[in-house]
Amino acid sequence: MRKLWIRSLFALLVFTMVFVPFANGLVHAGALPQVTPITVAIDNDHNLGIDGRDIHLEWTLPTSANTYEKQRIYILSSTVTFNYSNLNSYNPIATIDNGTTTSWTGNSTIVTDSQEDPLATGIYNAYIVPLYSDEESYVPDGKYLSGPLYVYGDIASTTSIVPPASTTVSYGAQLSLQASVTGAYSTIFGYEGTVQFYDNEAPIGNPVSFLGGSTVWFFFYYGSNELSVGTHEITAKYSGAKSAASSMSEPLTITVTPANSVTYNGNGNTLGTMAPASAWYAPGATVTIAGNTMPLPMTKSGFTFAGWNTQADGEGTHYAVGETFEMASSNLVLYAEWAPIATYSISYNGNGSTSGLIPTSNTYAAGELATVHANDAIIPLSKIGYKFAGWNTQENGNGTHYAALATFNMPSNNLVLYAEWAPLYSFSYDGNGSTSGPMLYSGYHTSGEQLVVESNNQEIQLVKTGYTFLGWNTEADGTGIHYDVEASFTMPSHDVTLYAEWESNLKSVSYNGNGQTSGDVPIGSVSYGIEDTVTVRANNVEEPLVKRGFTFDGWNTQANGLGEHYDADDTFTMPSHNVVLYAEWTPNHYSVTYNGNSSTAGYVPVDHESYVYGATVSVSDNDGETPLTRTGYTFAGWNTAADGSGTSYSVSAGTTFTMSDANVVLYAQWMSIEHTVSFNSNGGSTVQSQTIAEGGHATLPQQPTRSGYTFVGWYGDSELVTQFNFSETTINADRTIYAKWKIVSVTKPPVTDTKVVLVLGTDENKQNQSAMSEITKEIGTNLTLSAALLTADGKPLNLPNIVISANGEFSLTNVSAGQYQVVLNVIAPTGEKLAGRMGKLTVKSDGSAKMEVDLIDPYGIITDAMTGSKLDGVKVTLHWSDTELNRSKGRTPGDLVVLPELPDFAPNKNHDPQMSVGGGQYGWMVFPDGDYYIVGEKDGYETFDSRNDTRSEQQGADSYIKEGIIHVGQSIVHYDFKMKPKAIASGMHKAYMAGYPDGSFAPQKGIRRAELAAILSRIMPVDQTVKDAKSFVDVKSTHWAAGAISLAAKQHWMQGYPAGTFNPEKEVTRAEFVQALFNIYQWDASAGKSFSDVKGHWAAQAITAAEKQGILQGYPDGTFHPDQAISRVEAVMIFNKLLNRIPAKIEAAPKWTDVTESFWGYNAIMEASTTHEYVTYEGGSEFWQAKK
Repeated sequence: MRKLWIRSLFALLVFTMVFVPFANGLVHAGALPQVTPITVAIDNDHNLGIDGRDIHLEWTLPTSANTYEKQRIYILSSTVTFNYSNLNSYNPIATIDNGTTTSWTGNSTIVTDSQEDPLATGIYNAYIVPLYSDEESYVPDGKYLSGPLYVYGDIASTTSIVPPASTTVSYGAQLSLQASVTGAYSTIFGYEGTVQFYDNEAPIGNPVSFLGGSTVWFFFYYGSNELSVGTHEITAKYSGAKSAASSMSEPLTITVTPANSVTYNGNGNTLGTMAPASAWYAPGATVTIAGNTMPLPMTKSGFTFAGWNTQADGEGTHYAVGETFEMASSNLVLYAEWAPIATYSISYNGNGSTSGLIPTSNTYAAGELATVHANDAIIPLSKIGYKFAGWNTQENGNGTHYAALATFNMPSNNLVLYAEWAPLYSFSYDGNGSTSGPMLYSGYHTSGEQLVVESNNQEIQLVKTGYTFLGWNTEADGTGIHYDVEASFTMPSHDVTLYAEWESNLKSVSYNGNGQTSGDVPIGSVSYGIEDTVTVRANNVEEPLVKRGFTFDGWNTQANGLGEHYDADDTFTMPSHNVVLYAEWTPNHYSVTYNGNSSTAGYVPVDHESYVYGATVSVSDNDGETPLTRTGYTFAGWNTAADGSGTSYSVSAGTTFTMSDANVVLYAQWMSIEHTVSFNSNGGSTVQSQTIAEGGHATLPQQPTRSGYTFVGWYGDSELVTQFNFSETTINADRTIYAKWKIVSVTKPPVTDTKVVLVLGTDENKQNQSAMSEITKEIGTNLTLSAALLTADGKPLNLPNIVISANGEFSLTNVSAGQYQVVLNVIAPTGEKLAGRMGKLTVKSDGSAKMEVDLIDPYGIITDAMTGSKLDGVKVTLHWSDTELNRSKGRTPGDLVVLPELPDFAPNKNHDPQMSVGGGQYGWMVFPDGDYYIVGEKDGYETFDSRNDTRSEQQGADSYIKEGIIHVGQSIVHYDFKMKPKAIASGMHKAYMAGYPDGSFAPQKGIRRAELAAILSRIMPVDQTVKDAKSFVDVKSTHWAAGAISLAAKQHWMQGYPAGTFNPEKEVTRAEFVQALFNIYQWDASAGKSFSDVKGHWAAQAITAAEKQGILQGYPDGTFHPDQAISRVEAVMIFNKLLNRIPAKIEAAPKWTDVTESFWGYNAIMEASTTHEYVTYEGGSEFWQAKK
């Protein structure tokens, strides 16, 4: 009889019993015991099986006044609820005598009627009930309950090994085997045990734990459970953990083939793990070198990993990571290669220091972050007259600058950092004639240091009797740079003295042009005492103020005209402040008149408005009650010129223009009505159509030809009844005129075999091979041509194509005498047919024939749209157009056209894309019967796209350019195009030179000093901080250029003479002119090449500096002639260079009677003397149009 045994899920269960009074049970008198835990332990010395398993329980009862002598043990199913009222129905396991500590070991069977009643598989609870001595009375609810107890059944199992993908492995390779155990087991608990693997019946490795329903993996690999070379019988045995059940799998045969190992050695690494462990490879197998990429890569202090080597000393074979090699028939050890990390030093150099300690040197590896030392030694570096400013990689300071404590990545070379020394410059104040005041500051500072200018509000202030303190100036005479008190001041690289600025208590009167477009104010600033009488000046006589579109109307104390108005010679009393008189301008009014311009009926529009300069004018239409008409014409808008050469305006709604400074006449524009006269040659040669103005007469065309017919004449109807009269019939609509023919009765027999002479169309002396070479010289003289014959009027003939060899020879068969057209195609080396030329074939009745063909020239030229210059370096691409023709031939719109290469077609060999060269040339030999478009791209230019081309051109019989499509029939298309440069600047250039009242410019005349001052005042920027300069004794306030001369002297552009004069009428020499420019631009005056006659000259420094700027021209003999007067045209050439006003094209009629377009300085003089709008394009080209 089999026994079922119970076992707790846990090795040790702890539970608690609680005694609670129960109303309906037997209750012993006295106090109840305290709650006390009972420990229930299971005897684990035996496995589950037919021998059974014991239950071992242990518990402790409390010591109390009442003693419970007995305890009764019950084992009940977990599905049964324990109830004292049913106690007699439960079958107890045993009754035990009481004790302080009690244990009991018993069999897991229920004894009834002296029979063993085994427990069925399942889950149970153990109950211990305390009893009184009578063994009948019990403590109500005094039971102790254990945790769940489990009863297992025996296991019947089957063990098997899942075969791997391959049962043949190389020695050292890892082999993973999977064992599976199946069988009957308890559906409640499952089963558990171990699986032991065997190699040829010998156990290998340790048993593997197993839980029912899972599988077991076992691994064989080199160094652990390894399999030797040979044949192995592998089995797996299952052994139950809770029973004696076991099962053995069927054997699995594994064959291990020979292999060799590749082992990696750290070769002295100080940190990190090894590269992958040894790997095994069969001889001849491909081995991939492992990397140093484990979770903790190998490192070696002072070295970097550099790969692997077959020898520890690196003298063997080197292998890089990822490299492969073929496995030999022996084991291989690869040693890590370590490359020493180079270190480099940073040392410091005082670089002329006069005292102090130099920082210590440091070393760093290349790429390591280095920190620059500060100058913070116990005794810092110092240099007399200088301040420490950091460090530099070059002694002269032209290297890389580093501030103290700056960081940088160390390069792979040693560095020396030189101390940078910023020179100290003195900074001081000067009272500049002050009559009293405090001692002023004086100190030293470095260039670029920010200072604050002192105020004059100390307890003791600077004072100059009769003057007011205004601030400070870099020049004692106030012509330098002005600084307000407490202004910021940046220390320059030279000593500075700031002089007190003093303003006299006199006040000034100055004049302002208030927006003038030309001319000068009558005088500069004039000083007056308070309450002096001031007489207002008139407008300048020699160069009066002018404002376009306005009339000068006096002066006003406010720019907006709301102040006090003064006419010339008016007077006013000088107030206690400076006065500015602004020019007053009254706007002029202009009319717009319309002119019928040869109209034959109707009325012109009338504009009753008057307009000021700059106003917007709406252009009238021509749709009144009686609009303008002209017989034979249609109205086409308005134009500012009767012949249409002016500005055109359409009559669409919203057309406007901006009013100029003159009356405007708009002339009607007329477009003649035209009709097309077509000629139907009725099978004869083609006759070009004619375009005839309405009411005109067609012209008798050249007589057509038709083989086998005689031309009779032209008829006005298709029935050929009424002959057309060219001299009398007027054309008032499109019409067709028809040719009439008469059959020639004589029939010429066809020429059976005709030898043809190939002739160059432009040179009949070149025939056959020489003609062929000339025809194809641009694309390759070794190419073959194919010819197709058409009738004289272009109809195809049912004749085979003719192949023309490279020597130009070919013959015709069965071709009748007469005139023919020839379609000549080029055959590429690939055999593809390319478009060529149309030619003419003449076959004579005597059997001779001549074919005339012109040069095949596919080159196009690309030019600049503004300058007309030819453009090289343009990237041109050829694409298929989006047309029905292309789509029907399977061509994808937009794709590049893939053309056959022509090796002798220089310079681009027919490639797509290609670059323009040799004067803007590009070219393709393309496929016939195709639609194309071209794109051109070049830096500085707008992209060209031929799809935007509006031209309409017929080229040959069947090729054309129309609506943005380049259609190639059988003959090539010649396509030139222009590219527009990108605009980079635009604006208004004002005239700065004026001519003379007689309309001349006098280009060779000299320039007076007053004129030069006036010119400089118009074109040079003014430093507003500079105060008034002293006046000149020979420049009265009434002088036409007094204001300009004062400004030129104040700005230090020009200087006077020692006697206090300016000599305004003296002509300026070439040296004086250059000196004035040098004063303004402050060019580098270091020594350089100069003219042979300027050495020792007072202006030599200025002339040399100006020559280095490239603005001067001397004479052919290498001289400059510094004391020769400079001419007006010479001055203009130099000024234009300085102002970058170099026009490429002048869009205006000549302005001066003595400066024609053929004059060498024409463009420069027009640029300087004409106010105009301009546009500058990339590349520097300027284009302009004079304002009307």
